[in-house]
Amino acid sequence: AFDRRSIGTNLDEAIALFEETTRLDPLFGPAYLSLAKSYALLPDYRDAPADESHKLAIDTVERGIAVDDSIRDVSRMIYGLVYNKQRQPLKAEKAYQQAIQAKIVDSTAFNWYARMLAGVGRSDDALEQALAAQRLDPTSSVINTLVATMYLWVNDSENAGIYFQRSSQLGEGSQYEYFGYALMLMRQNRLQEAISLAQSGAAINGGNVSWVQPVFAALADPSQRADAIVALDAAMNSGRLDPRVIMAMRVFLDDVDGAMRIAKELAGPGMHRPMDLIFLPELRALREHPEFFELMDMLGVQEYWDKNDCVWLDDSISCPD
Repeated sequence: AFDRRSIGTNLDEAIALFEETTRLDPLFGPAYLSLAKSYALLPDYRDAPADESHKLAIDTVERGIAVDDSIRDVSRMIYGLVYNKQRQPLKAEKAYQQAIQAKIVDSTAFNWYARMLAGVGRSDDALEQALAAQRLDPTSSVINTLVATMYLWVNDSENAGIYFQRSSQLGEGSQYEYFGYALMLMRQNRLQEAISLAQSGAAINGGNVSWVQPVFAALADPSQRADAIVALDAAMNSGRLDPRVIMAMRVFLDDVDGAMRIAKELAGPGMHRPMDLIFLPELRALREHPEFFELMDMLGVQEYWDKNDCVWLDDSISCPD
């Protein structure tokens, strides 16, 4: 249920099972850790208040450490996620590195660290952590999708396709994951398959599908861009489409200013969604926007780059080992 948390009430069912486990065996630390991971993801999957959910996650894992000190180091992943959502990637990385070096290993720590690295533009390093997660948990649909997505980031569509296929065989993903797979198909000029997949992704949990045909029509015929943007606005106003997808679609439709407005809204106070999509190769126009470095500052990424002596070269970041 936790691995297929994008589907229906699976995350709620996972939480109920983990809570029951802690009641049945109150000295079993891993149950508290799993429960804390679930609580920490409530803002992503249920739009729950971030501060409340993150506090609940930290309180839960601290209860687990109190009865089972063996989970202390690996539990730092909870803090890493919270720091990253608070736009503090420097503190997040320190916590994640402690978690992935713990004696007890958990694939989620590598998963979340990969997402953090992708969010600061370190795509190659993110792929390395994603592959480490997949070696630990090869049957996880979430982690196989992560690997596929990271291969997209480094422009390796062949390997991305392999892992997207594995993921689709293991379980249904989120809207965000479906659109990654659709993007890979677009790169391969398999447009009808991409349209079908985008519609399936948009329909998850009652999502809005009305924008898909207008957007793909506009990609084929730029004269239809105005209609496509109207359709995207309607989907955004409905609240049933991930705004990061809308941001990307606006770049594809050459509405880079509109994409930047959405990006800055998502980077604003109280917002918590991962923003690694900004570093997708197809979103180069967004990275060339005059407000790009202001956006990086809002996300805490510029501070991360400065503290790590990273250098922006053409269209990517280079950080010392």
